Amino acid sequence: VRHARVSEYYLATVLKVIGIAYLVEFGTQIAEDSNCKAIAAKIELAGKILIMTVSIPILVAVLQAVLRLLPA
Repeated sequence: VRHARVSEYYLATVLKVIGIAYLVEFGTQIAEDSNCKAIAAKIELAGKILIMTVSIPILVAVLQAVLRLLPA
């Protein structure tokens, strides 16, 4: 982490997003195997919302970096 100059906070956030994605995929597959496609769609939607919520700080950091590169 030190050699790549990546904050541990961002690494933890990326790991959370990966964990959420795996859990959502697992839940979706179980719901689809049970012929509950509506529930599977709801699980996917909830997962997307959770991932967006968790990744907001990274998105803000990227936007701030882009704005610093733009001339005033």
